[in-house]
Amino acid sequence: MSERSLQAGPAQRRTVSRLPVYTAKNIFAFIGLPFLAWCLYLVIGNVVMLSMASRATGRVTTILGSGGKNPSPYPLVSFKTATGKEFDIIGNGLSSYEVGDQVEVLYYPGSPKGAKINSLKQLWFFPSIAFLFGALFTYAAFGPTEKILKVIARSYGVKVT
Repeated sequence: MSERSLQAGPAQRRTVSRLPVYTAKNIFAFIGLPFLAWCLYLVIGNVVMLSMASRATGRVTTILGSGGKNPSPYPLVSFKTATGKEFDIIGNGLSSYEVGDQVEVLYYPGSPKGAKINSLKQLWFFPSIAFLFGALFTYAAFGPTEKILKVIARSYGVKVT
């Protein structure tokens, strides 16, 4: 009973090992670090796209998904590349575009189907969410988790070794 021992007497106190703390830290790190890696991947992709992509003016032709089960409006944007070919892209559901709005589109001349609308919400929302989750879980893994858990354990009468 070296890991857990109960002391006899009127004030029974339990002693627990550090194993649950390290297990929690590993779980938080296992969740947080991939989110931070995904954030880094998205940010690098957006920075490269902003610096190297061609720009075109597009027009919102339709708002998709604005009713029924999916109330988020997804703008369908048509744009022409420098060679004159026309492509359609779908933006994310965070925008407040209306049919007929003009938007700036970023695209690579070699693959215009991967184009993105050049706006704050369209480019940076998902990297921000990935960073938020990654930072919170990673902080929980490598921050003062052990001290916090010790304080909580002691408040319940558990002696932490």
